[in-house]
Amino acid sequence: MTTLVQHPGAILGHFIDYLLVPKKAAASKLRISRATLFRIIGEDGRITVDVAMRLERALHIPATYWLQRQMAFDIQQARRSGEYDDIKPVKSLAEARDALTLAENAVLSPDVEATSNRAAPASTGWPGSRSAI
Repeated sequence: MTTLVQHPGAILGHFIDYLLVPKKAAASKLRISRATLFRIIGEDGRITVDVAMRLERALHIPATYWLQRQMAFDIQQARRSGEYDDIKPVKSLAEARDALTLAENAVLSPDVEATSNRAAPASTGWPGSRSAI
């Protein structure tokens, strides 16, 4: 069974309610328009980096929390759209993993020669990795 990811605006709306802060006051404290806040809460707007930084400063919740929620929601919507179903892989999964490992090593450790024998880094989000996104 697939778990549906909720739009972060729904969470934000409830969060502001639980803080007992009127939404008009919240928009003012965030220095965004009421229309922007209501679009986000109404799930018609997106939490951008700018909005996430404002939320972090005003509400003490890290920007990464809001952005990860938005990203997960966006990816879910994109996968459900079917728009990408006809795109075929350029190479096999194993070849792609090896190439990504080499590319990351080249950037992260330019003094160490990258080898294809290394496992994909845990942060890549590859299926089966320790911390898949």
